[in-house]
Amino acid sequence: MDYASPKEVMLTEFCRASGYLAPIFQIVSDRRGGRTAWSCTVQVGPHFFEARHWYDGQYVHNAREDAAERALQAFGQLPVPKPMFPQQQNAGQTQRRSDAPNWRKQE
Repeated sequence: MDYASPKEVMLTEFCRASGYLAPIFQIVSDRRGGRTAWSCTVQVGPHFFEARHWYDGQYVHNAREDAAERALQAFGQLPVPKPMFPQQQNAGQTQRRSDAPNWRKQE
C-alpha cells in the first residue's frame, strides 16, 4: 500500500515510541448478497482492534483508518467521542424498579 492515512502514521509512531513492533493490519471481507463488505483489524502487540464499520471495496482505506483510530483511542492517544444522544450513555442498562414506569390501572 502506497498511502498510509494520518491515523495509521500516528499509530505507527506510537508503536515505535512505546516499544511495540509495527502495527499489523488485516483486511477482512464478508459476502453480503451480491456484494462484498470490507473491514479491518489491527494488531498492536498482543492487542487486537476492529474497525467499527464495514466498507465498500473502494473504501478499504477507510477501514484501515477506522481500526487505527480505535487502537489510538484505546491507548489514550485520541479522545473517545461522547455519545450524540444522552440515552446512548445508558444503553444496555436495565431500569431499576423505582425508575420503571407505573403501568397499573388508576382507579
